[in-house]
Amino acid sequence: MHYQQQLFERVLESISQDKLFKAENEILELESSINEALERSEDSVKSQELQDLLSTLNTHPTITLFKREIVELKNLLNELKTEAGWSLVKNSNGVTTYYRHEENTPIYSVKLVGVIDCPLINICCILNEIEFYPLWIPKLSECRVVSSASRFHKMIYGKFQLPFPIASRDFCLYGFGADLLEEDDSVAVVVRSCKDTDQHEHPPVKSGNVRLDIYYAGFLLTSISPTQTLVRAIGNCDPHIPLVPYSLINLITKQIAHFYFSMLAQHAKSLEDKNSPYHARIESQAIYKEIREIIESHMKKKATEEPTLSIEETTTTLTITENTTQITQTHHSLEITKNSSEEIYSHTEFNSNNTECKE
Repeated sequence: MHYQQQLFERVLESISQDKLFKAENEILELESSINEALERSEDSVKSQELQDLLSTLNTHPTITLFKREIVELKNLLNELKTEAGWSLVKNSNGVTTYYRHEENTPIYSVKLVGVIDCPLINICCILNEIEFYPLWIPKLSECRVVSSASRFHKMIYGKFQLPFPIASRDFCLYGFGADLLEEDDSVAVVVRSCKDTDQHEHPPVKSGNVRLDIYYAGFLLTSISPTQTLVRAIGNCDPHIPLVPYSLINLITKQIAHFYFSMLAQHAKSLEDKNSPYHARIESQAIYKEIREIIESHMKKKATEEPTLSIEETTTTLTITENTTQITQTHHSLEITKNSSEEIYSHTEFNSNNTECKE
């Protein structure tokens, strides 16, 4: 029972650290361990304790929320990593844009993939600083955190101020982050419109506004080097503009999504500028120090675990002239070190004239 209780605490700790896949594996291990212990147990008191722990595992509010979120996370990752069903819009300035027809809505889903020349922490900062969203999202007049269940679980409210005669569009979103560094060198962000099943009260729609729906959206940020991050983004958003045909909305969506990605990249690369409002946040807030330490620790650990393959080959060449026989030995060594972003090849060659004999 002591082992199972420790494992239960580890599950809660992994969830609190946003290590969702690690928590999922620990839950499976815990369930298996409890069931095996129940089969072996002949002590009624111990059996009841195990049953109680299993019941807690199935009803604990933190774990119940986790089980919903791991499904959303897996769905997002599947959509971001699959190529089936997606059609190319364009490939411009290193960013590739795709779209896809959906069965239950006339609104296209849009996916973007590109490499941004900045560290992973920069993009984490851009996405985490909610009140700065108007700096890089055009027409967004306000954005704020409504509630925060934890450091990376947030409900946010925002409003787009659109030109007359189109009414302003507001939104209420729920989002959470997941640490996938151990599994994929990545950080994931899942976003969607708030639902009635969410635990927090939603801000009401203000008079004169129309609430848009984001059916699903998110980011997968993968560190491919200390100075480069692969960004994959996806979204399906209905602005609810009845007088505008969906064909036009889809056309605009495909173009504006590419522009938003470019703005994200531009601001992420400018964080080193001391005049940037983000720079002050990164330097002053403890959360970014913690994120940086987590990323750096993971990368150092990964570097020490990378397999190295050494291949050595020695060849001997015999050259015969009229009066001289010369043997030349050449030693080749090839070392291959592989990491997540590149393969580095180191090649050295040594020559030695070992023997010279005269007839």
